[in-house]
Amino acid sequence: MTSTKTIKVSKSTEMGLPFSESYFKPTPKFWRKLGDSLIVIGSTVTSISAFTMPPFVTAIAAICTGLGKIITNCAKES
Repeated sequence: MTSTKTIKVSKSTEMGLPFSESYFKPTPKFWRKLGDSLIVIGSTVTSISAFTMPPFVTAIAAICTGLGKIITNCAKES
């Protein structure tokens, strides 16, 4: 059953808002790997692109970093 604070992402995974019950449950392995990868890639590209690339590259990398953080914090198995 999906509460009003969660969104069904796949058959067995929900994304919850911070401080909902899903926020404190363990993140499934696939979503943890995906989120951590986005964090690493996004923060590396953000650091490099801040000095050497156009500003839109920095913005896209920063958005990827934030998205990775949200995934690792809010995903849970149903």
